[in-house]
Amino acid sequence: MTTTQHPRRFAVLLTGHASPYTQHKYGGYGQMLVDLLKDGAETWDIIPVVDGIFPSPHDLDQYHGFVISGSRSDAHDNEPW
Repeated sequence: MTTTQHPRRFAVLLTGHASPYTQHKYGGYGQMLVDLLKDGAETWDIIPVVDGIFPSPHDLDQYHGFVISGSRSDAHDNEPW
């Protein structure tokens, strides 16, 4: 009997946009985290929750884990979200 393993799938929940320099040099915060954590055997998605885009409830079951990025904001900022 053979079992088919699905590749592991993870997502970075992007909570802030990088500076233009960081975006250009490293691809932004999401890509920096993927480059740091990826071991080559899984799929990574970058979901810009900072822009109001969230995975659907159905999609949540498709992921093995989530990483929440940092941002340039802090708890004392007046950012609406």
